[in-house]
Amino acid sequence: MKRVYRLVSLILIAFMMMPAPFAAQAAGTVSFAADEIVSESAVTSAPVDLSDVNEDTAATDELLVLVESGTTKRETSKIADESGASLENISELNDGSKLARVSLDDPEDMQEVADNLASEDCVVVVQPNYLYSAYEDDAVTAAAGEDGDDGETPAEAEEEQENGGDPAETVPEQPAEADAEEPEEAAVQAEEAEEPPASDEDGGYDLENAEGESSEDFNDYASQQWYLKSPAETIGGMDVAGETGAWSLLSQDGKKIRVAVIDSGVDLDHKDFEGVILTGLCGTYNYGGDSGRPQSFTYGDKSNDDDGHGTHVCGIIAAKAGDAYGISGIAYNRAELIVIDAMLPNGKYTTQDIVLSINYAVKNNAKLINLSLGGLYRDFLMEKAINDAYDEGALCICASGNEGSSLPQSPGDTACAVSVMSHDRKGIKADDSNHGFEKDVSAPGEMIYSTYIGDKPWKTVSGTSMAAPMVTGLAVLLLSENEKLSPRQLKNLIYTSSGSGTFNGSTDAFGRINAKTALENAKRLKTEAAEPKNIVLNRDSASMYPEESVSMYSGETVNLEYAIYPGAASEHAGSVTFESSDEDVATVDKNGRVSAMAPGEAVISVSCKGRTAECVISVAAAENEKAVLPFSIEGKLSPSDPKVIITTRTTNGSRTWESYTDGYELELVRGQTIGISIDPSKKDRSTIIPAVRITDPEGKVKMLKRGKSKTTLEASFDAEMKGTYLLQVLGETMGGADEEKPYRLDIEDISEASLSGVANKTYTGSAVKQTLTVKYGKAVLADGTDYKVTYKSNKNVGTATVTVTGTGDYGFSLSQTFRVLPKGTKISKLSRAKKAAGVRWKKQTARMSSSRITGYQIQAATDTDFTKDKKTVTVSGYKKTYKKIKGLKAKKKYYVRVRTYKTVNGTKYYSAWSKARTVKTR
Repeated sequence: MKRVYRLVSLILIAFMMMPAPFAAQAAGTVSFAADEIVSESAVTSAPVDLSDVNEDTAATDELLVLVESGTTKRETSKIADESGASLENISELNDGSKLARVSLDDPEDMQEVADNLASEDCVVVVQPNYLYSAYEDDAVTAAAGEDGDDGETPAEAEEEQENGGDPAETVPEQPAEADAEEPEEAAVQAEEAEEPPASDEDGGYDLENAEGESSEDFNDYASQQWYLKSPAETIGGMDVAGETGAWSLLSQDGKKIRVAVIDSGVDLDHKDFEGVILTGLCGTYNYGGDSGRPQSFTYGDKSNDDDGHGTHVCGIIAAKAGDAYGISGIAYNRAELIVIDAMLPNGKYTTQDIVLSINYAVKNNAKLINLSLGGLYRDFLMEKAINDAYDEGALCICASGNEGSSLPQSPGDTACAVSVMSHDRKGIKADDSNHGFEKDVSAPGEMIYSTYIGDKPWKTVSGTSMAAPMVTGLAVLLLSENEKLSPRQLKNLIYTSSGSGTFNGSTDAFGRINAKTALENAKRLKTEAAEPKNIVLNRDSASMYPEESVSMYSGETVNLEYAIYPGAASEHAGSVTFESSDEDVATVDKNGRVSAMAPGEAVISVSCKGRTAECVISVAAAENEKAVLPFSIEGKLSPSDPKVIITTRTTNGSRTWESYTDGYELELVRGQTIGISIDPSKKDRSTIIPAVRITDPEGKVKMLKRGKSKTTLEASFDAEMKGTYLLQVLGETMGGADEEKPYRLDIEDISEASLSGVANKTYTGSAVKQTLTVKYGKAVLADGTDYKVTYKSNKNVGTATVTVTGTGDYGFSLSQTFRVLPKGTKISKLSRAKKAAGVRWKKQTARMSSSRITGYQIQAATDTDFTKDKKTVTVSGYKKTYKKIKGLKAKKKYYVRVRTYKTVNGTKYYSAWSKARTVKTR
């Protein structure tokens, strides 16, 4: 089974960077999870696809290798050496498997090294070491107490936006969700009249001397922590503080919950963290390692968080509450933090460091793991780590990302994680918050005031990085009251806390979280749980393609996430069943992962205690149009109805092409290369993410490449076989504006055959031939099948020509010249003389005399490179075998060599030099 696991994992790697969902209709996104690798029938061979690796997405000089349990470090090192890499470090994971990082001997050979590693039986998976970034929106960050900063509060920052602030940073007004309850008029007026505490000249809040307040009655969940309020006071609030909020429901005997924060570290000296952090378990994990645990923090110098992001996240979760100082974390003194600094000096995070950090957190009994970071690609090792943690009872809560896109991202879109969108104090989705079917809930994330580093250690920051710890803090409260909750039950309590009873991936997924509602439901589970009354799915329809289809997704899966209502019925969340109405069309496993089998329609139903929800799966083969290279495409893309108008240079004319529901069939020969350039207009480069996908004649995905906003996507592809390839292109739009986004796609045939192996040859009396290598693109062609070879003047000494002409599928013709050289000779004897040396060489045979040897050339020098004191003598006539070289230096050691030559049409053709011999002059 491990062999099956390894092979299927390689298939998943080929899809890691797939920019899904590509259809703007009701199509589902692709989801992967480690436990879906169960069927041997799904096993097919697939290469490790590294075509999209660049310095922005992953380390370009290394790879990650997961090896089976029992594989030693020495064995792993040997495998790396034999594959063209060197083992840097290796760490054992909780399941016994081992994660290794290898550096490449030559980064240009990354694909070859990856394929070599993947062929080893003990290797489970090979993939890039992806790079991740924190999900903090710097454009709307306001610091308290930094030089040149006014230290504005969230209320002040929002007022500036509403009153015509900098247009570049103004968040456009968005309609509130249809089912959102409007607050009472008095509550609205109270919020508008809200005034922040007085600030000192530097912008930091003076808690002891704030006008109208004393340090004794300063409330540490004051106006700047708007997210603690109830929706009646502030629409986007999560109902945490106040006389009737979630904190008022906490039991006196609540349990401490261990939380791991994998981020940039934390300021251990911050007064808001007194008694909160498990300092003995904290550490740095930013280069991997063999120890299995991170390096210890250095205490007392605040060096554990040079960035501030981790300190801000930790404060949202667990800043000490009730001490009339600073702020209060959502967890209200119920959390104990393990903080792991996984950030590199350049501000990035890597797959290896995050995976090892998750593994370490689970090993040390963390029940919750906060990941306010991510990247827009699929990462199998990351998903495995999150799924393994889930199986061990630890739930990962992740930021959904700040690209304003519905493209899948890691780690948030992993099936077992909770992906958190961001909304502002008015309950409106942040303009740059990622969204879509794979997101789970929405939480406050705009203008969030929390702990920070520096002399004035509080700061207002925005982003989904801030929304994720809101949910983590809520999860602490739930587990504190009911420690027996499973990760699935915990997810259900979070999903149902909004009470929306719906799913809307474009606004807030299962809804905006409400801490009070979730806590009430969690407490009720301990006494009298409710029976399920309704099941809500994250989609009611999805478009898919079967495995054998030459189409968008080969072996596509869709993940069905669900919420059981009411929230007090969450104990039943792990007992649902899934069923397909037609397994010939689509199958579904116990975890809700749907796989397309054949064209048609199937209904997937999910049931629990007599309650049922359905999702209609439409499976269809792609409709493809023939095309001939080269051709141009000019198109426009609308977010609500993505289509392009394609005009070719052939007789195909114009046609409408829906994004990735069909494409162009290209007739390519083996080795043919095409260059692809997807270029969004300058006006819309900030909102277009271009992508391209190519499927080979056997239906295998051979290239998946996704670009970045603001840049042109450049790619090239080499055909490995003759046949029909499917080309599909997308310009994925970000944001919510319903307007057309033009883009351009140019494809040119840049294929060229190449000829190598041509070398000078020695006369033999017969026609001489070459050992040739002929390539078309990267394909090596076969003599007699793909090309024929002809020669001219290749028998006698002189210049010859070899010509390679393509046959069958190939129409090229290449010619190169080479020389036929005379046969050489060798020195038979050297004799000493005064300032001279006698040289005798082997006489040519009569047969060789007929090869028209003109004469000989002799060289003598005092070094082996024949550069010092060099003397050259030419001897005419092929019959001569002796020559005395005069004019040498006395008592010097000389190296001597000889060669033949032949003059043809005024050009001398020389043989190779003989082996040098030595003589010392008198």
